[in-house]
Amino acid sequence: AGGWTSVADFTTWRLFNYTPGTLTDNLLALGTTPALGSGRFFQIDTSTAGEVNLIAVPEPGAVSLLAVLALGGGLLVRRHSRAGKARTTGARR
Repeated sequence: AGGWTSVADFTTWRLFNYTPGTLTDNLLALGTTPALGSGRFFQIDTSTAGEVNLIAVPEPGAVSLLAVLALGGGLLVRRHSRAGKARTTGARR
């Protein structure tokens, strides 16, 4: 149930195995693929020796946006923490 749109990011499927050192890049291309939902696509992964995998990955822009939001949240927490320490230190004087 749910189909392809409910597949989690970075879900991996093994397409095939090969003997390491024997894979030649002949520009494997994906034809028509199922829709994964907004901002996600399929990518071929050959980074593991002896395996060719298909991975559901988020759009690079979506990953960048999450990184910026996380960084901004971290800076906000740090700023809030420093402001609290300054008030506490000032009250002791």
